[in-house]
Amino acid sequence: MFTISGGVENLAEATRGVDFTLNVTFAEGTGGTINSVVATHGTALDDTVTITNSNTGFTATGKYISGWNDVFTFCDAKTSDKEQTPQTVVGAHKMPDNKNLFSLSQDLSAFKYKIYNVDVNYTELVGVPPAVTPVVKQGTITIQHKCHNNEQAIRQFMDNDNYDYNDRR
Repeated sequence: MFTISGGVENLAEATRGVDFTLNVTFAEGTGGTINSVVATHGTALDDTVTITNSNTGFTATGKYISGWNDVFTFCDAKTSDKEQTPQTVVGAHKMPDNKNLFSLSQDLSAFKYKIYNVDVNYTELVGVPPAVTPVVKQGTITIQHKCHNNEQAIRQFMDNDNYDYNDRR
């Protein structure tokens, strides 16, 4: 059977809007080997997170922004709610560029879990010496990466010159 080296409870946590690196390494508990690891996103693909798989684990690097239920109300750039019916979206990943933001109701949840689905191919040693047989097995594990909310992350997200802030710049 395989385990996460150091245990899942010791995974470094992340903060919304802040760059992070998550390293996860697996070990095989019978003296066998980890042959391959393939991790994929189980949650929002629009976070700026890159997964690099290796023979014994994976590394996720990037920044979490989406996943919170922030509510954005906006119109086209250089227009107002007097000229156009405002549109509303939920989630930073759905907020289009070049819009005039009229209202933001920020999700103040303390944290969210980001999910990684991981397939582990490993060789387990079965039996008692001298009659030990290597058996190739496949296992799947879901890893929850805790990400703390940072109320300034939305400000940073919006402060990229793609939004008009009611044309008050």
